[in-house]
Amino acid sequence: MVACAVLPAAGWGEVTRGDLIDGYLKYYQLEEKEREEKERQEELRRQKEEALMREREARRDKSEQRARKMKKVLERVKEDLLFVAELESIYSDNVFKTSEDEESDFVTSLTLGLSYEPEIAWRKGHTSVKFDLEGGPNITITDNDELNANRFLAAGAVQHVRGKYGVGIEGGAERDFSTASDFTLTGEKKLVEFWRYRYGVELFADWAYLPSSLQYTHKTTEHDGEFSAADLDEDVIELTTKVNVFPKTGIKFDYQYGSDEYPNRGNKDGTYHSFQLGLSGKISPKIKGDILGGIKQREIDDGSDVEETTTTVDLVYDISEHLSAAFEASRDVSATAVIGESWSKDWEIILGLEYRPPFNRRLTMFAGGEYKSSEYSSAREDEYLELSLRSRLALNQWLSCEGAYTFEDRTSNTALAEYTQNEITLSLTAEF
Repeated sequence: MVACAVLPAAGWGEVTRGDLIDGYLKYYQLEEKEREEKERQEELRRQKEEALMREREARRDKSEQRARKMKKVLERVKEDLLFVAELESIYSDNVFKTSEDEESDFVTSLTLGLSYEPEIAWRKGHTSVKFDLEGGPNITITDNDELNANRFLAAGAVQHVRGKYGVGIEGGAERDFSTASDFTLTGEKKLVEFWRYRYGVELFADWAYLPSSLQYTHKTTEHDGEFSAADLDEDVIELTTKVNVFPKTGIKFDYQYGSDEYPNRGNKDGTYHSFQLGLSGKISPKIKGDILGGIKQREIDDGSDVEETTTTVDLVYDISEHLSAAFEASRDVSATAVIGESWSKDWEIILGLEYRPPFNRRLTMFAGGEYKSSEYSSAREDEYLELSLRSRLALNQWLSCEGAYTFEDRTSNTALAEYTQNEITLSLTAEF
């Protein structure tokens, strides 16, 4: 656009000097307005370009920020996630644990699983999560259908802690199996598969001199086929508190109220109260654990009530840098899966040794033994002995192999309950 001076409509003879000056002023004013309009348009264009550039940079920054966050998340997931694959082969000279007509076989199982345990920090508190998933089949070289079974486990737990207080919830489902001899005295040669479901909640307070917890747990066990008489529903409310009389040792009190219901076993349902008191913590410079004693009262619908003193000992002894021992002892009266029984009184002792030789840090060796004496609501009485040797070798950071030998022997005043078993186990485990 070209600015033009505006002159009066009169002829040149009538134009005065003032008219000329006025015309030129108007011309320069129009030219100035045009220049200002161009500058304004240029400024608007520059501002738009800068805004677009800032928007692109903001998008790029957000994208980079999301990428950094995702990278951190993936790194955390990589640290918290564990995949496991285990190939195990077991030879047993009495696979069904029968008292006569024993049958031997090789049983191979493949188990695949994963475990995820993230830690989440909040402004007000801390949350830990644990999730496990695993399962796999059994395979026999003799193609014995009675040994075909599958294992499966899915379990999760969440715990949130804020200051001295916390709450935790857990739940899970498990598919497993056992031999028929664990439930009946019929001498059947078969495996019994069952589902076990569990859930619970816990409240706890980490007070300096009186740490305490209140917990509720429910567990349901459902067996296949004619073994449904072994089904059991269990509910337990437990209160635990500890008085810290010394910096590392305290007096522990535990109370439990529970109910046991057999949906398919008539009038064998019952309830119980349990009280225990004892020492907990560091018993000596090298020994830590619990030593508790108390009493348990169990009331059964069929009238076979029972009262028994109880004992719980759970100790770990760090003998040296390379050798440690574990000792457990318990005396209890509890519900039993044995069909036809209301309860069992059990006295159990477990001893274990773990040796980590200084000449090979990848090798760990174990030796253990267990003795258990059981008295049932009927006249049946059993004694059980188990001895085991086991060694594990870490081949590298993610692969390990293990070998074990186990001897089991159960004697009883009921002949069909007796059995002897020798097992040899070889396994290869990958964790990554």
